[in-house]
Amino acid sequence: MPTLPELVKDPVFQLNVLLWLAQPLPQAYQELTPLLYGHGFDVYALAPLLTLPPDILLVMRDGGFAVQARTRPDVILAQESTGKFAITECKGSSFGVDASTAQQARALLALAGPRCHEVLGLQSQAVQHSVLSYLVPSPERSAMEATISALLDAFRAHGLAAGENLCLGLMITDEGLGLDIDDATAQFFGLVPGINTFLRLDADTDPRPLYFVPFDPDTNQSEEEKVFGRRVLFERMHISIIAAVGRARPPTIVTFKSIDLLNDATFGMYNLWENRDSARHMRRLCQWFMESLRKAVHSHEPGAISYEGGEGWKLDLPDVSRQARVLETMLRFSCETMELGEEPEPGLFDDL
Repeated sequence: MPTLPELVKDPVFQLNVLLWLAQPLPQAYQELTPLLYGHGFDVYALAPLLTLPPDILLVMRDGGFAVQARTRPDVILAQESTGKFAITECKGSSFGVDASTAQQARALLALAGPRCHEVLGLQSQAVQHSVLSYLVPSPERSAMEATISALLDAFRAHGLAAGENLCLGLMITDEGLGLDIDDATAQFFGLVPGINTFLRLDADTDPRPLYFVPFDPDTNQSEEEKVFGRRVLFERMHISIIAAVGRARPPTIVTFKSIDLLNDATFGMYNLWENRDSARHMRRLCQWFMESLRKAVHSHEPGAISYEGGEGWKLDLPDVSRQARVLETMLRFSCETMELGEEPEPGLFDDL
């Protein structure tokens, strides 16, 4: 299990922090406080593809700026009732103005500027206040702020408009985890300047099972974390399938679709995923898991599960005796038998 200092630098962990902070949770759940949701913010989009307006891109490139024409921030947080939008990126560390990452930062600064509504495809009155925000480990906050400040100085020197920039510092506290923020960041999100604790953890507690998104193919993680994320994703789909089979009333046919299984496994976040390549990869993982589960069931109940293009996997339960046998087989199945360190091969039905 990675240590907490290692996790706060992990991009999937950071993404899940933002998702935790912007989700409604039962009041009885005391360990996690959704700070942003409590102040009216929720997840507007996950990994949306944003494109600079052509005239802005032309001015930037004519000015000698190395900049990406299109980029995908990790998440957009929004308080739509007031028109506040935060284009948000997670980073394990800061970077220099000459780094390749700075090309994305320049694009994000311009995207968060006065034409943010145009970039998001909204009416001008819908976006009243747009910012670029970074989530970084708290020790990296000062360096990140210095880098963004240097990039903004270059913007001003060329008369380029940019969005306000904010920085959220992810820090380990005596109680668990918190956000370390300055006055401007606190004012935008409605929080208190300083340390805002949101997750309470006992010693040696692993917070990763709480992930909304256990695996993101678009992030640069260690192989160990990738394997862990795929395993959690598969285990959640496994639980969802067993529950559906257990609730079935034979004679019946139970249908499983990739989109439904992935939404169950990510608590609805798959529906918000706008990176089509990542979504396709997730469907490929789902198909890999379902084929492994189908083979396990087939060894005891031949033909019980079949796949129909455009329909999904269909489990035929003509009577309660087959239902019991299928459930027993599924309960014995473990995704640990799969080669979790390998990537599934592209298939013909990845887009279905």
